[in-house]
Amino acid sequence: MTTESQKVKRLEYSDILVQHRNTHALHPGKYLDKKINRKQEHDGLRDPTAQNGGLSQRLRHARLSRGLRLTDLAGMVDCSESYLSKVENGRTTPSLRMLHRIAAELGMSIAELFAESAPGDVVIRRYGDRPIMALTGGAESGGISLEQIAPFDASRLLEAHVHVVAPGARNGGVIRHEGEEVGYVVEGELELSIDDQVHHLKPGDSFFFPSERPHSYRNPGSVMLRIVWVSTPLTF
Repeated sequence: MTTESQKVKRLEYSDILVQHRNTHALHPGKYLDKKINRKQEHDGLRDPTAQNGGLSQRLRHARLSRGLRLTDLAGMVDCSESYLSKVENGRTTPSLRMLHRIAAELGMSIAELFAESAPGDVVIRRYGDRPIMALTGGAESGGISLEQIAPFDASRLLEAHVHVVAPGARNGGVIRHEGEEVGYVVEGELELSIDDQVHHLKPGDSFFFPSERPHSYRNPGSVMLRIVWVSTPLTF
């Protein structure tokens, strides 16, 4: 038999659920930012090695399958052999720029290095279920986390990720490759450098540029930055 106090508690709980849903619907950015902050440890923004199960093994396997020694690949990407060894053993995490250089020298794209891929032409991924790759970003507040939107398939034309960038974090330096890129700032503040020009973008702003143009980015703000970033073809 339900007591009066139990009924009151159920009503109070129901009210909390309604407020929770309304907050999510009316202020999705604010809701997501809080949710991301609570999940930083899990997303690897504070501990980049925590989320990259399979990345180090995939890099090592790709190097060995191409007949390259550690010293060979280290010379190709301009890093020390000991640093590359730590990356392959999961003891350190590269920056986005360094990972791109390693992948390029191995004849791969970053999308190929994700541990998961989904079959079929139609792929639905709920929030919190996307594969995540966490990278260092040179900031005490955390690094850069890439959430894969489009699963990798060599026959596809697009690469798509959500870049989640901690305050003060940067991609590690200039990147250039074949293709085109387009992006949309969901939350936070983006400082995007293309050639010698620096562009400041805020929520609702977008960008497009040829990938051959030297480009880099960072989060100059004090809150988490989220960017939907799409590139084509599979050269990033």
